[in-house]
Amino acid sequence: RPRTASASTLITAAQFRLSVDTTQYRYILGEETPTIIVRTADYDGNGVSRRVELAVIEPMKDREGRRYEERTEYDIETDSEGRATVTFEAQRPNRYQVEAWAVDDANNPVFDSDTFRVEEPPEEERPEWPTLTMARDRSRYVPGEVARIHTLTDQLGAWMLVTVEGERLFDHVVHRLQANEFDLRVPVEEAYRPGVSVEGFIVREGERIDDSTSLSVPHDDMQLEVIVAPEQEQYEPGQAATYAITVRDRPTSRTATSTPAAARRATRGPRRHHPPRPRLCWQMRLPSPRFGLRRMAGRGCAGASRTPRTGRHRSSPGRTAARRCSSRCPTT
Repeated sequence: RPRTASASTLITAAQFRLSVDTTQYRYILGEETPTIIVRTADYDGNGVSRRVELAVIEPMKDREGRRYEERTEYDIETDSEGRATVTFEAQRPNRYQVEAWAVDDANNPVFDSDTFRVEEPPEEERPEWPTLTMARDRSRYVPGEVARIHTLTDQLGAWMLVTVEGERLFDHVVHRLQANEFDLRVPVEEAYRPGVSVEGFIVREGERIDDSTSLSVPHDDMQLEVIVAPEQEQYEPGQAATYAITVRDRPTSRTATSTPAAARRATRGPRRHHPPRPRLCWQMRLPSPRFGLRRMAGRGCAGASRTPRTGRHRSSPGRTAARRCSSRCPTT
């Protein structure tokens, strides 16, 4: 019966290991100091104190382009834990090499190396200002408020004409641009309803630069509330459906207290969604179970009489009335 066996042994150049590492690969000249960590330990991982010769090598070129090396040497000794730290003062950006040598008690040499880079500080990034941009701080305003127009520009020293325009030219002023970023304050007036445009103009070296933004000043107290409601909640297939459209003032706290009539309307309670005789209505046929969805039969209005089933006019006078009413009813 065969038998096999194996064994291994470690053959080393010296009685301990030597390692050299930098804390980081890139350093910024004048801001960060290259730091080198030297370790000496036996093959069981226990630190040993040893004398180490360390050199930082910088490749250079003379005036004629010939290469040479500039060496900075250190003679150090690791502590009982087998550790030592070396700091290097770099004079210029370059790629540096670190070499370390040591010997054991039997005069066997051990070697290790590492590299690092020293770079110039990054240039401060200057913000790239736009030629001219203007942006409002809010989407809508009410009279009495102050709109802030955030303005960015690179035209320092130039003069800028700022106008507030709507139905007419409400205001204008000339500003000297002394900063790249600033806010223009525009007091909002009652005359600005329903909105105005704030525009900026710069003429420099014969070229015109302009931008604008709009200020929305809506008539909140003049908004209407539109209610569309069916005459009844349920219909049978094929039955004509009538929808009532009611248009009324939108109830707001401002209108409820501004006039006595508005106060009386606020105390009456909600209005009916379908008045008995609406001025404008639609008449349509509901989908039939047999044929599925159908298009609407058409648009009805006061004076245009249609039959409930087919949606056709009963007589020619009805068609004449429908033609007359189509000019008065809005297109749907």
